Amino acid sequence: MDGSGNWWDARTLAEMETKGADADISTLFDGHDLPEVTYEGFGEEVYRLDRIIYMPPRTGPAEGAGLKGWKGTEDELSLSD
Repeated sequence: MDGSGNWWDARTLAEMETKGADADISTLFDGHDLPEVTYEGFGEEVYRLDRIIYMPPRTGPAEGAGLKGWKGTEDELSLSD
């Protein structure tokens, strides 16, 4: 899945820059986390999950993007480990 050109939060962006272009990024769920999956009730087929292409990212959020009227902090929006 091509997710390049997206802006990620500062922590995720730092992890991407540290680990490089094809790595298991903690805030993204993709084929790095679970290479294959079966879907209960849909037969015995095994499906390969795509890996997210996240490089190159945006260096900041797009103008006008994001939550409108949010009064909290970025830390409140971050995913916990």
